[in-house]
Order: sequence, then structure tokens, then C-alpha cells
Amino acid sequence: MKKTLLFHLLLCCPFFTPTNAQELYSLDHITQIELTFAEKDWQYPLHYFHSLKKGGRSRANAVINGQPFDSVGVRFKGFSSYRRTNEKNPLNIKLDYVYKKADYQGYETLKLSNGNLDPSWLREVLAYQIARKYMVAPQSNYAQVYVNGKYHGLFGNTENVDGKFARRYLNAGKNNVIFKGNSPLGPFAGERSSLVYLGSDTTAYMRAYELESDYGWQALMELTRVLKQSPEKIETVLNLDAAIWMLAFNNVLVNLDSYSDFQQNYYLIQDNNGRFNLILWDVNLAFDGLGKPNGAIMQHDYDPLVHANDPQFPLIQLVLKNPTYRKIYFAHCRTILNENFANGWYKTEAEKHRQLIDEAVRQDVNWNFSYEAFNRNFHETYVMQDPAPFPYPGITELMEARVEFLQKHPEYRKIPPSISGVTAIVSPNDPSKIFVTADIKNLTAATVFFRRNQSEVFQKVPMYDDGKHGDGTSGDGVFGAFLPLGSSEMQYYIFAENKQAAMFSPERAAHEFYTVETTR
Repeated sequence: MKKTLLFHLLLCCPFFTPTNAQELYSLDHITQIELTFAEKDWQYPLHYFHSLKKGGRSRANAVINGQPFDSVGVRFKGFSSYRRTNEKNPLNIKLDYVYKKADYQGYETLKLSNGNLDPSWLREVLAYQIARKYMVAPQSNYAQVYVNGKYHGLFGNTENVDGKFARRYLNAGKNNVIFKGNSPLGPFAGERSSLVYLGSDTTAYMRAYELESDYGWQALMELTRVLKQSPEKIETVLNLDAAIWMLAFNNVLVNLDSYSDFQQNYYLIQDNNGRFNLILWDVNLAFDGLGKPNGAIMQHDYDPLVHANDPQFPLIQLVLKNPTYRKIYFAHCRTILNENFANGWYKTEAEKHRQLIDEAVRQDVNWNFSYEAFNRNFHETYVMQDPAPFPYPGITELMEARVEFLQKHPEYRKIPPSISGVTAIVSPNDPSKIFVTADIKNLTAATVFFRRNQSEVFQKVPMYDDGKHGDGTSGDGVFGAFLPLGSSEMQYYIFAENKQAAMFSPERAAHEFYTVETTR
């Protein structure tokens, strides 16, 4: 009797959150989602709403990791992963569909992918896990979904990118400009989310981008104009370092269903400093899950310089034609390769994922692939025979060959500077300044980037080895720079380059940085 009363009380307060609720996106467990529809044939109205493409939803009661919700809104989502004949289609669950304060740990919308194009069941979650080391990217884990008391299958559970995402991770408000690059409609620039400048008429951009805020077409047009006509100003309208991290990630992981090849599956979010931030999306075809029209079985030799001279890829062209940006790109590529693949980290992490989801996959009779495919595709190519033969490269098979290929690439073999002994202290002679020092070798120039907090854009000052910048003796290999004192702390990182290559400290900068506390 007490249990029944408690359940009804919770349904009356659908936004009540138990204090011991499991984290929605934890990689240590599988999120449990139970949906109860009034309709026995619950999929029929969802197919109908999906065909209308107007956002209609069916109501259902939900329980997420033991927390009940009344009257959530459910619809199918997806383009290539949705089929009317699928037993298991991707889901979009809106917890605040009726009760506007309903959320699970602050999240109102759940986006669930169906593993339709990945026999390994690893690509999406593992790729996002790697991406979050270097850039703002959605959280992602696994979810088991039960519908009307029956196990419906395993899903990928990925954080929604929206205004709250912008406020949560970026220096941006929930009403800032957001676009989704997701319209590869044809072979021409105006039909793809290419960032090609199409002129000052903003209607020219409306076929290739989805506006997900109240306004923003003028800002998008201006971004593309600067890319083409004023590239020297690009850092004023784009978080360029984060964009370069995304390009490096796409290349190392052969994530072709992205800006870097098919020119889709990314978000543009404008922050409060007027800069757009590129955010990865829909990485379930990373690790060469997409394949290529030329019929190649495995793209382990996907060139890191691809599209360098292609004006239809203006962002890639800008980065690879600018000597400093090019060195930054390869510095980021090396970091991703070394920290995740050359050292075998991804294998260890993937095995944790596999052990976690093994039984959930085995019991999933609605999945397009077999349990055998799951067991094989992490290591070796799995060929789907129906409706036509299609090879899915094994992840370790691909990445072992890719590590070997990239480490032999001429750009990867260039020797960057080395940075060690990084320190920052308040100047004993001038308490209004901080001096930053580091032991740097094999360089032509060094720079320290700094800001007072994450709402600011990093500024930069050169570092010197002249004995006049807190750096000790002139010519001793220790470089220094003075920074203005911040209010309570200073955030900073170091960039050094020579004629061939570059290095950051910390290597994951600017996503990671050093801090020094001040007395102000």
C-alpha cells in the first residue's frame, strides 16, 4: 500500500528527482528507460507523425532509472537510421511535453539512437568519449528501453544539443543563435552545410542549414563571408581552435559523415562573444562506419590533407593554407592519435563498453545486426549481406593500420618544440603582474594565451628568453612573459612553434588549460 501511494505521489510531481538517481549519461551503467503507451500498436502513430515531419508526438508514461514521469512526448527521429520497416527506430523523448518543469537531472529531452548502422555498438559512445577530451561535445552512453512491459532493445543515449546545452558548456545563453548543419541535399554548395559564402541574400542559406533559434541568418552569412573574404578576421567570428580540434578528430577517427566529408552533422552555436562554436553531432559512423563510394573496404589511409585545395570546403582550406593554423591542426591530430590509439587506450576502454552491454545486445531481438556481428566487428570487418554486401571495418583492424599510416605521414614526422617546467607566479617586484615561464626547446616563437575566466576569449602575448620577462638568464632556454593580474585566478596555456611543427602545453589546450590563483 505504501509503495502504491508513493508511486502515485511521484506521478503527481513528475519533476521530482530522487537524491540517489543514477547519472543519466554515466558510462558505468546502462540507463534504464520504461515507456508505457495507451495504444497497443504504439508504433503506428509514431510512424504517422514522422511522415508529417512536423514534430507531433505520442504521450506515454515513463520511468527513467526508477524515476517516474507522467505524459512524456515520444516521436521517432532520424533520417538514414529510420525505416518504417525497422522493428527498432531512433527515439526522441520529451520529458516536459506536458509538465513544463519535468526533467531528469536538468535534462528535458532524451535522444536515443538505434545502432542501425554499427555492428560493433561502439562507434557512437566511444567516439564522443574521445571527443570530450578535446572539445565541447555531447555526453553519450547506453540505454535499455522497455515498451509496454517488454524489452524493446539497446539504444545509444546522447545528450541533446540545444539552448540549455549552450548555457551548460559554452559562454552562451539559451537564446543564442543555433544552427544545425544537416542538409546534404545535392552536389552544389547551396545545397550542403559547407560554410561556402553564397552572397548577402540570407535566403540562399536556408536549404542547407536548420535554424534552431529565433534568429541568426545574418550571423551565419557573415561567418561564411569572413571565411571567404576576410580570413584574417576569422577568430573574431569563430572559435577557431575548437573548430580545428573538430577537423582533427574527424580525420584521425575517419569520421566522414561530418563537415569534413559529407558536410553535415554539426551544430553552430554563437557564444556571448559573437563567435560561433562548432559542435560534433551524430558520430555513430566514426571509425569509417560510412564507407566510401569508391568501394574501398577500409579508409585507413584517409589523407589528413584531404580538401586542402577545395574551395567547397572553405574551413578546411583556410586551416591548411595558413602556416600556423596548419601546424595547430597537426599538433591536435598527433595528440588525438597518441593519447587514444598509438597507446592502445581505445582498446581497453572499448572492452569495458563491450562487457557492460554484452547481455543487453544478446537479448536485443529488434536490432538489425546479430550478436555474432557484435562480437566480431570490434576487431574485424563484418559484411552485411542484405540488401547488398556492405563491409563495416573492424575498429581495431582500422585503427592499427591507421596509426601505422599516420605515423609515417610526412606531416606527422615533423619534430615540434618541447615544452616543460611550466610555472606561473605573482611577480615579487610588481604585484600587479603574473609571470609565466617554461623551458622550451626547438622553437622559433612561443606565445602564452590567457584569460581571467571562461566568459572571456583568450588573449595572447609573446614569450621571451631575454632575461627581462621573469625568464632567468638570457639565452638559457627558459622563456617568460608578464600577464596582467586577474580578479581571482588566471587561466593560461602555452603555444610554441618552429618552421615545421607546433606544440601546446597542456596538449589539450585550449579545452584544457593551467590556472594560477591570485590574491585579488
